[in-house]
Amino acid sequence: MNWGKLIALLAAVLVLISIFIPTFTLNIANLKIRFMVNDYKNWILIIASVVAMIAMLAPKLELLYPLATIAIGLVYADRLRYVIDWFRMSVASTGRLGLHYISQFIHLFSIQYSSLFLLGYTIMVLATIFIILKYTIGKFFSK
Repeated sequence: MNWGKLIALLAAVLVLISIFIPTFTLNIANLKIRFMVNDYKNWILIIASVVAMIAMLAPKLELLYPLATIAIGLVYADRLRYVIDWFRMSVASTGRLGLHYISQFIHLFSIQYSSLFLLGYTIMVLATIFIILKYTIGKFFSK
């Protein structure tokens, strides 16, 4: 396995691990560890991460990696939109932007996405770009 595939595989693992981090941090006060099984977005993230890992381990399935990255990106964009909409409504209700709202926004964002998720997803996007280039421009120049 080359370095590029190893880094891409580790990125998918980071995204998968980071999905469970908010669950652990939110429930640590009650000493309960549970996963929101009703949230289909979490399941999309889990399935897409597993597909991305399989794609990096099986050479013939490498083209599934960009599809998994896109699926994770759609969930990410949807949740990010929710956080931004909440922030806009909070500011609109008072008519001003205070430090209290900024700290709430950062807290809500960190609950939705850990820095581990952002790191893993960024690496997945870069790996996806290289895979797409390999199968488009790379194939063209290899002929």
